[in-house]
Amino acid sequence: MIENYRFDKMRVSAFQLAKQGETQCGDSYYMMETNDYFLCMLADGLGSGPDAKKASQKAVSIVRENPDDDVETLVEKCNCGLRNERGAVLSVFKIDFHKGLLEFSGVGNIRFVFYPPNEKAVYPIPKIGFLSGKRFSARVQTFSFPKHSSFVIYSDGLGSVGAKYPSSCMNVTDVERISECVAAYVMDDARSSDDVTFIVGKNVSE
Repeated sequence: MIENYRFDKMRVSAFQLAKQGETQCGDSYYMMETNDYFLCMLADGLGSGPDAKKASQKAVSIVRENPDDDVETLVEKCNCGLRNERGAVLSVFKIDFHKGLLEFSGVGNIRFVFYPPNEKAVYPIPKIGFLSGKRFSARVQTFSFPKHSSFVIYSDGLGSVGAKYPSSCMNVTDVERISECVAAYVMDDARSSDDVTFIVGKNVSE
């Protein structure tokens, strides 16, 4: 349910929970790090169950096969690839380690927040809608992302937890502890009326 990832420059922890009564979570995510950048995406297939999982996995496969593309191109390719699928909402971002910049593009209700050290949280705004192969133009936002910045990205199944919990817990430096706390909160509160995915990460570069 919780997966921890220790890259050279990033520490990331992810938590997933399928909707009550379903054996598969309709959310899918992908991340990778190179010497130049960190790439992360989260897709939420419309609805729940196997068809939702199939749609979100389709988006993941497209991003995995084209990691060097910019985020605008990735979103547009995902849109084309989801033609004849159920459809999905999607957020993808890429951190350029050399320039200290983050590029973000999103469609739908996946929430993404990042926290520069000693500064206010930044809330990139996704476009309204979902990807289904229909004509679409991605929107890209670029931000400064200094070393030791943190981020959270989560699907709408996290509900009201996302509105209040991540901002307070991001003061914790260990991303694995953050994910464990959020997972415990979700499980204790029985918030499983929808698929839930929560990913938290931190740039640990010196």
